Amino acid sequence: MKREDYLRLFISLSIVVLTAVISALIKYDIGKQFPMQNYAVRFSVALNSANAIMTFLSIICFYFILPALSHLMAILFDGNLGIKNLLLHTGFGFLPLLINTTFLYLFLDAIFGDYLVLYENNTDIIKISALLANDPYILMFKYLNIAAQIFILVWIVYGLKKYYCLSYVESLLSVLVPIAMVYCFCYLF
Repeated sequence: MKREDYLRLFISLSIVVLTAVISALIKYDIGKQFPMQNYAVRFSVALNSANAIMTFLSIICFYFILPALSHLMAILFDGNLGIKNLLLHTGFGFLPLLINTTFLYLFLDAIFGDYLVLYENNTDIIKISALLANDPYILMFKYLNIAAQIFILVWIVYGLKKYYCLSYVESLLSVLVPIAMVYCFCYLF
């Protein structure tokens, strides 16, 4: 590999790892702000930490599994092999998600500040959850997150077309079939 290939790999992996770390920190901070009252404090901290670790691992796994499954589907369409370039390409596709999670992390205290007052005043957690579900800032970040995830999928389709010399339909199928397989697997188990 050339020196610029190592630099591209470093930047691509850095984008994915930073996205995973910031997402895990968001999960941890949200869990820390709303501790579980019915359980011991240590259990609450352990559960919160496990949730953050699983968030980190799920993003890292998504980075490797979706391109790998798409690679296998592209081979079925007689695409030229290009898994290394597809992984690099996919990492750069995480950039909108990184930007979104960074802004969410920076504004987390401002978003949840009002709800913490309700929580500390023993307001019912179901009422707080309903308020959070309709909060305009949370909805904005939710829709931006969905848009960023769709961008990643479109970016992978483009990468399959570029690096595997597939048509757009074959590239789209190479992405959607693995997603459907993973969804069915998660739904069944």
